[in-house]
Amino acid sequence: MESGITYLSKWIYDIDQASLSSYDRKGNLSFTSEKEPVFLEAFEASGCKPKMLAYGEEHTLPVCFSTASGLVFAAVFHHEDNVLHSCYVLGPFFDQEMRSTLVSEALSSDMHMSVAAANHIRAHISEIPVLSGMVWRRYILLLEDCVNHRTIHMSDINHELLSPSSKTEEKQIKDRSVIWETEQALLAMVRNGDLDYMDALSDSAAVSNGVPIAGKDALYRTKMSVTVFISLVTRASIEGGLSPDEAYLLGDEYIQNLHDALTMEEIGRITLSMYDDFIHRVHDHNIPDNLSAPVKAACEYMELHAGDKITADTLAHVTGYTPYYLTRLFQKETGLSFQEYLQQVRIEKAKLYLTTTDLSVQEIAERLAFSSRSHFSTVFTKAVGLSPAAYRKAE
Repeated sequence: MESGITYLSKWIYDIDQASLSSYDRKGNLSFTSEKEPVFLEAFEASGCKPKMLAYGEEHTLPVCFSTASGLVFAAVFHHEDNVLHSCYVLGPFFDQEMRSTLVSEALSSDMHMSVAAANHIRAHISEIPVLSGMVWRRYILLLEDCVNHRTIHMSDINHELLSPSSKTEEKQIKDRSVIWETEQALLAMVRNGDLDYMDALSDSAAVSNGVPIAGKDALYRTKMSVTVFISLVTRASIEGGLSPDEAYLLGDEYIQNLHDALTMEEIGRITLSMYDDFIHRVHDHNIPDNLSAPVKAACEYMELHAGDKITADTLAHVTGYTPYYLTRLFQKETGLSFQEYLQQVRIEKAKLYLTTTDLSVQEIAERLAFSSRSHFSTVFTKAVGLSPAAYRKAE
């Protein structure tokens, strides 16, 4: 058996640069065709390895795990005397083309991963292969035949979506008011074209599993729930400035793709791509046409990193221009200094935190890189006309 698996792993790697690894029932690595240790690290850091071992203890059919960042692993199990003996893992791979920035943002919000692991994986994103659903499923059927000497069908492969873990998930929050606040935060980000949305989107998975629809199987229920979400996002994008024609056409396209999805991980990819697509379209729609590329890049960087300390040197490094040239150009095109623009971005994010979260004023000040709670309150009150506490109460 092992010689056949070795040959199959070499064949798969030569054709699609996809790796095959095997583990014993305790999770010790027995074999790998992996050339980059970072990808083995991704399997463990994403939380897939313990999930796979636990799954294999109770199931005999293959399973596919999809992470929040889009990484996919598929596993085949070998049992002896009804006891798990070994696991064979194909991956990581993507099951569709994923924009590197989208994967990078998802890695940052994946609570399974340490910062070091996420950074390591992020540096090698371009080396992760893309396998269509038909291709990787065929590989799993071949592997199942090689390992267990039996023929199964593609429909026998199970699917698990690995949701980001968080403290809120452990508490299993079901409070309707919390769900409503989370929903409002997600829709407000669409209306504002807020590119810094990954944390909120990840947290929402821990708060609610979507609309509780009865009947049929889990795939059907999930499709119906996501359909509702797409409709809400479509309307929010119109409120954010997107034309109804463009918004409804885009929403209909995603709903059709959702209807055609065959697996839970396909639904996950469609949902993430849909939300990202709408937010980027609203964001791009609301950027003045007269802004030059470096100024647009500077604006986008500040929107994505509002909680970081940002200087003229930071933006110069991002755009490739000197601080002197960029600051003058920014002032000329926007009518604001970059410090004033950054403050506006932070104030808008503060409004969102105040109306859709239970974060304290102190926590919001820290999250948005204000020097102190009092400084944040002073700046916010001057800009909005209400103190943070008064604004939260009024809204």
